[in-house]
Amino acid sequence: MVQEKDQMLKYVEEEVDRVKGLFEQEARLTSERDSAKQAAQQLAHEQGELTQKLHHLQQELQRLPGALEVTLSCLFFSFIYLIFSFVYLSIYLCIYLFTFFFFHLFICVVGLQRSQ
Repeated sequence: MVQEKDQMLKYVEEEVDRVKGLFEQEARLTSERDSAKQAAQQLAHEQGELTQKLHHLQQELQRLPGALEVTLSCLFFSFIYLIFSFVYLSIYLCIYLFTFFFFHLFICVVGLQRSQ
């Protein structure tokens, strides 16, 4: 009878240890589950931010070709304006130099005629 009681106590101790182990395992798994939920929420938040950035970049990408076209048009017209300005200034300079040369030539000829 004592032997049966000892076996029963031993069995109960083993079962208590097994249940303690199960409770510890449940606490560990609960902690891991909570950590995983928190990580999933963080990832969902980051995914939302990245989706917004992607949407913004797609809009920017759609806008850029139009902006590039406007910029190239402005650059082209600025180049044309620069060419015409250069031509105008060149003609103006030629007229000025031509006038200056003939004016001085005239003065020299008149001076020579008066000195003779």
